[in-house]
Amino acid sequence: MALAQSRYARHRRVNLSGLKTPLVRRLQSVRVEHILLIGILVFGIALRLFRLNHQSLWLDEIGEGSVASTPFPQFFSEVRYGAGAAPLDYLAVKLMLALFGHGTTATRLWAFLCGSLVIFLTYKVGLEFFKNAAVGLIAAFMVSVSAFLIFYSQEARFYSLAALLGLLNLWAFNRAFERDRRIDWLVFALVVALGLYGHYFLAALVATEGFFLVAYWLWLAARAQWSRTVLRRAAGQVARFLAASIAGIIVFVPWLLFAAGGTLNWGWPPPPPLDLARMHQIAVVLLALAPLNSAPSWNLVAWARTDVVLLLAVVGLIVALVRGRAQVLLLAVTPPLMVVLAWRADQVAHYFWAERQVIAALPLLYLLAASGIAYAGARLWGFAGANLQPNRSRLIAAGLIGVLAVGWVAFNAGPLRRVYAGTWNVKEDWRGAATFISTQACPDSRFYSFLDEHSSYGFAWYVPTLAPRSDSIFRAGNSGDLLEVVRRAPFGPHDWMVVTIPSAVQDEGGTTANAVLEGGGWSFRDFRGIRVYYRQPTCGH
Repeated sequence: MALAQSRYARHRRVNLSGLKTPLVRRLQSVRVEHILLIGILVFGIALRLFRLNHQSLWLDEIGEGSVASTPFPQFFSEVRYGAGAAPLDYLAVKLMLALFGHGTTATRLWAFLCGSLVIFLTYKVGLEFFKNAAVGLIAAFMVSVSAFLIFYSQEARFYSLAALLGLLNLWAFNRAFERDRRIDWLVFALVVALGLYGHYFLAALVATEGFFLVAYWLWLAARAQWSRTVLRRAAGQVARFLAASIAGIIVFVPWLLFAAGGTLNWGWPPPPPLDLARMHQIAVVLLALAPLNSAPSWNLVAWARTDVVLLLAVVGLIVALVRGRAQVLLLAVTPPLMVVLAWRADQVAHYFWAERQVIAALPLLYLLAASGIAYAGARLWGFAGANLQPNRSRLIAAGLIGVLAVGWVAFNAGPLRRVYAGTWNVKEDWRGAATFISTQACPDSRFYSFLDEHSSYGFAWYVPTLAPRSDSIFRAGNSGDLLEVVRRAPFGPHDWMVVTIPSAVQDEGGTTANAVLEGGGWSFRDFRGIRVYYRQPTCGH
């Protein structure tokens, strides 16, 4: 009887396994980390999609959209004069506008896609550098919740692309470093070229990787008593790295030569000397969403959000080095190096400092912090779960992971609220101004602004029919130019004027363009960040 039952059981198992469809077998092969990764991706994409078009496109976004809409070959001439503007992002925005139209969401769609891919690529870099799925998943989750990265996933500028290409560079380099195959170095060369066409400051990564590679092989050669075999391998890999890097740079040279005639002095007061306090404040902006361009200050909550991540990053770096993952030094050295290089570039170019220039450094800090969390979690769990049954151990682990995830989201709730409420980096409401002007203007109205020929047409971007009647009355020059134009321009009875709130343009006596317009009998309507002046009566209904 027992023998018959055993034969029946074996026969039943065979039959059941034969009935499994390819889909069932594929689902059974999905590992837990893949399920967690999918959940993190869905969560992070939802955070980036939420209120994507809540704020109007602001000045810089409209400037990029306007340049992206320029026909070839004038397109490239326009890009070259942008501050730090490389063409890859503009080309992608151009494609999005051609496919999906002219609106707020369509203009930001490329940044949203790049920001979403940053989450996945963070996981891949964590897996590649640490050989640990837990590190990749934790880092991907931290990136998915990062308010700074979410904000720039919702802005039509090249910063999300810079973060994406920085991670792609590290992934490609590590594969080439570990496998040392020709195809991997070819991929690295392509990624170097893409990075330079995406954001100039990503050149810092190539320099860091070169120094690391030379230092790594010198260290190995010294340990091996300067063995000829080791020196031969070192020379071969360094040569392949140089060949790949030079190939990527050569692909970039045509654009570099073309863009060299662009603006090199932007006329802003240069940033002050960089010190440790200011570098820490830059980290506070990146990790805790302190006000942009803020001076070093004491804010207990913001410092806590920042220093927790930095402390975990230090622990993660030490643990990874002890375990022989020397390439994690790249993740530690690159962020401060990028800050120093970007700060110096702004000093030379007389450009104002903005933390978004070094956004590519942010996922690297989260990767190191994730290594620290994974190590601390493994030690804690090894101590607490040693005597637990396997099923109970898994259940407790799942509950603990859930509690920590919810706690991390709550820890970052303040910065997230500022992003979604539009109170962190306030964007001008050109959309509201465009709607008001289009419903109130007269057939003979003209629309004047004091900005450049692209970004001054924020209202025309949203209502293209206004473009033929818009004009810019203030090209670069000193602050008195605008006042003189406002005082002497032959405005018609139905003309409009758009200025900032408050207008920073004033003469030596403190008189502003706003004061001149209001004293001249103009009426106005305020929108977020801008003021629309018009003469009575309007022609709206």
